[in-house]
Amino acid sequence: MRAGPDVKIPFGLYKGQALREAPTEYLRWSLRTIKDVWPWLRAAIKEELKRRAQGDNTQQYDREQRRLPTLNIAVVDEIVPFARRRLARMHHPDVHGGDGSHLARINATCDAILQWARSAA
Repeated sequence: MRAGPDVKIPFGLYKGQALREAPTEYLRWSLRTIKDVWPWLRAAIKEELKRRAQGDNTQQYDREQRRLPTLNIAVVDEIVPFARRRLARMHHPDVHGGDGSHLARINATCDAILQWARSAA
C-alpha cells in the first residue's frame, strides 16, 4: 500500500477521509493509542505528520482553524441509550398500560438522533 496524504483512514471519526484532511491531533492520537494500526497506515500517518511539521501545508485542509466544535459521538452513544432506557421505563405499556405508541415514538426519536449524530460526525 502506498503511503501519502491521499491514504484513506479506515476507522474512527474520520473514516473514509484522506489523512491530509484529518486534524493533526487526531493523527497524533491514532499513533499514541491505537496499537494494532496496520504498518502501512502507521507509516502514512508518520509521513503526514512529518510533512506538516516541515511546513508543507499546500495540500492540508486547515480544518482545525475553521471548524465548528465537533460532536463527540462517544458521548452521544452513551447518553442516548441511557435516556432511551429511562424513558422506556417511564412509558412502557406493560407497566403503565396503553398501546405502546409512546414507546414507539421514543425509539424512533432515539434512532433518529443517533443516525443524525453519526452522519454529522
